[in-house]
Amino acid sequence: MDHSVDIDELVESISVAVVHFTASRYLFVAGYVFMIYDHLLTFGDEVELIWMKPFNTVSIFFMIIRYGGPVVIGLDVYDIGGLARNLSSQFCRNWHLTETYFQILFHGMIHALVAFRVRALWGRNHKTDWILLVSYALYLSSTIVIATIANAVIADQFYFNETFHMCFVDDFLGWFYWVWIPPLLLEVVLFAMTMAKAIRYHKGVVEIMPVARVLYRDGIMYFLVIVGCTAINVTAWAALPPTLVALAKYFGFAVVNAMGCKLILNLRGIKEAEDGTMESFGQTLPNIELSRLTSSMNGSNSGLAALQ
Repeated sequence: MDHSVDIDELVESISVAVVHFTASRYLFVAGYVFMIYDHLLTFGDEVELIWMKPFNTVSIFFMIIRYGGPVVIGLDVYDIGGLARNLSSQFCRNWHLTETYFQILFHGMIHALVAFRVRALWGRNHKTDWILLVSYALYLSSTIVIATIANAVIADQFYFNETFHMCFVDDFLGWFYWVWIPPLLLEVVLFAMTMAKAIRYHKGVVEIMPVARVLYRDGIMYFLVIVGCTAINVTAWAALPPTLVALAKYFGFAVVNAMGCKLILNLRGIKEAEDGTMESFGQTLPNIELSRLTSSMNGSNSGLAALQ
């Protein structure tokens, strides 16, 4: 009788796992298709605004995000998507570590770009520079520490599951979701600084400077996207079974990849449409007439430096 109950429980657990893995794979592939489709739609802009211009730090970030992300996610499709056969446990462990630190690098570059955008809005202000620098350093260091400690605990537990044809770990750490908290807190800081500047100068700056509209609009959209993806990942990793750990991880990775590329292309596009140039975080941004900006903000400090 007990044996029969054990078999029923095993069959039920396998059935639930199949549903969970299938849902995760569908969402995973949907995110990957969305990312590739967006890349194809914006390839013309990429050629015009990136390839045809001198390369700089932002261009390098763009190329890593643009092409490194699809390669890594493509390998994940092969692994998590159930296409793999007879992979070794050592491969699963090595790939897990490689993917983990690539994602940290990838998100680190995205967050750096957003931080540069916030600095562009606030200008060369020592106080805001220190806030951005300290916030970013705390985010990056804490993320690396959490990921490294967690990987030291679970890396050796990864193996290739022959039933579902994917690398898997049975005992997922209950506190591993903390790896998502530092980037979330950083985004809250960046968004708060963006909104503070928008509330202070929104009418004068936005009406005169198209680049300001891009900075504010993209900043708000990016914040909503990243918070949504992070919230789902925190929930999945903290409260859901291990079979749902990948539910939003790779979908969010793909969406953030596309969003990060748009952050760069949109600013480059605005720059091309404007007359006059000024240097800002490694790329050229529109110049504006100081007297117009000063009068539009009713005598407040010039916002010219806000985009330097």
